[in-house]
Amino acid sequence: MDVLFLRTKSKNKINFKQIDVKILPKKISLAATVQYSDSLADIKKFLESKDRKVEKVLQILGCSDIKAGKENAFLYIGSGIFHPLNVTLKTKKKVFVFNPLTDKTYELDKRDIERIEGIKKANKIKIIDAKNIGFIISLKPGQIAKERLDKVFLLKEKFEKEGKNCFLFLTETLNKEEFENFRIDFWINAGCPRITDDFYFDSDNRFSILNISDL
Repeated sequence: MDVLFLRTKSKNKINFKQIDVKILPKKISLAATVQYSDSLADIKKFLESKDRKVEKVLQILGCSDIKAGKENAFLYIGSGIFHPLNVTLKTKKKVFVFNPLTDKTYELDKRDIERIEGIKKANKIKIIDAKNIGFIISLKPGQIAKERLDKVFLLKEKFEKEGKNCFLFLTETLNKEEFENFRIDFWINAGCPRITDDFYFDSDNRFSILNISDL
């Protein structure tokens, strides 16, 4: 099936002069999704006029592998926590958000970050006693990475030598509720790394899961 990818831009003009610059550290990096990427150059100039040094400017995806630099923090332009959460998890830096829909500037809640890190640590212990392990392999374009697939089979071989049962689940769409249909003790995600965040924010934390990069 042919897939057509369209770059969509926000038609709303960003009122970037409403950014609360005084809460930002002196050295920052800018990040935004494609919807707001056209405004990043103007935002950079505005911040520099307010005595802020902008280390780098990034257009990001939810699963972007972002590297930390000399910045003290990141300023994300957009709404929601999906993308900025990835920034702070990858870089271990503070992330501030300017929401163009509300003109509000705020720091990402540390409790969300601490919750995810705590769950990851607990799950690394849970996998030791897991008997049945399921590998999630996404068939979506762009989510099939050779290095992740290679690691799937290396881990599968390792776990089977330890007496564990391993199963491969190939999917294009993911529905968390369907996971209850399988007697799997532990899931390993080899698809988009952000899939696991949906599980980590479940209030009951029903499923034990880690990204393959965490192992």
